[in-house]
Amino acid sequence: MEPILHPEDKEDRKHGTDDFPFALYDNYLRYPYFSRYTIDPHWHEEMEFLLVVRGNARVLRDGEFVEVGEGEALFIPPRTFHAAESLDHQPFHFIALVFHLDLLEGEVQDVCHKRYFTGIKKRLLSFPGVISRKTLWGKAILHELMEVVDLADHKGPGYELGIKGALFKVFSLIFSHGVVQKSEVAGDVYAVEKILPALEYIKEHYQENLSVDDLARLVYLSKYHFIREFKRLTGRTPVEFINRYRVHKAMAMLIETDEKVLNVAYECGFNDMSYFIRLFHRFTGLTPAQYRRAYAPRGVKTGGR
Repeated sequence: MEPILHPEDKEDRKHGTDDFPFALYDNYLRYPYFSRYTIDPHWHEEMEFLLVVRGNARVLRDGEFVEVGEGEALFIPPRTFHAAESLDHQPFHFIALVFHLDLLEGEVQDVCHKRYFTGIKKRLLSFPGVISRKTLWGKAILHELMEVVDLADHKGPGYELGIKGALFKVFSLIFSHGVVQKSEVAGDVYAVEKILPALEYIKEHYQENLSVDDLARLVYLSKYHFIREFKRLTGRTPVEFINRYRVHKAMAMLIETDEKVLNVAYECGFNDMSYFIRLFHRFTGLTPAQYRRAYAPRGVKTGGR
């Protein structure tokens, strides 16, 4: 079953060019707050290899969380709903290799198209979770992926051929080592699609009063089934997710603005100042004022309470 994805969550970005649909994104998320610290949930037609250069990432891929450590990579199939965050509130450096399968397929639908790439496109195949140096095939794949990074960075003569060759080698290693299986993602894709409207509603209305009952009605589920599915897919209850999202928004406001802490709390959906401070401390280990003093860049006043 091919997943049905919401158009509003599709990434509004062109990866590469029409005649070379490949792009490399080198990201160092160094600030400990939500807007630059987390890769928001999205999907795109292209496939992606996410390489963690420094730190550790927690990646949501089709409703399942996968931890990717430093020096490891994760394959994200096309049309896959995914998001990522750093573990333990630490900065992390990652490289995303994003490319359309058209890059590797020619006009003639040869045996590679029929035997391998069709299964990837239609989400009929399940790929290994984390690619690490603990296995010989993983080490070889990571070597090829870093070769792609080097070629894309330097763009020497013939670099396009080198990138295509290395990517062909990556898929050859994946298929030749028997780590590909038939996909069982259809059920989870349906569950993700069912919960997506609630996640979007939280993102758009986090400043307002939100109730689990209203969110459950929004997706036509009973409260019990909504909580169960929400926690299974996000790892958190709806209330925990809302609180964390609001605190992350507050982190950004404390660093980016000189609004008083009281105003930040209200702007982020907290009506009880004591509860806001207590919850903020639980997530960050600091009070809002301490957090601002520790992380606000020069030019932002830090005295607001």
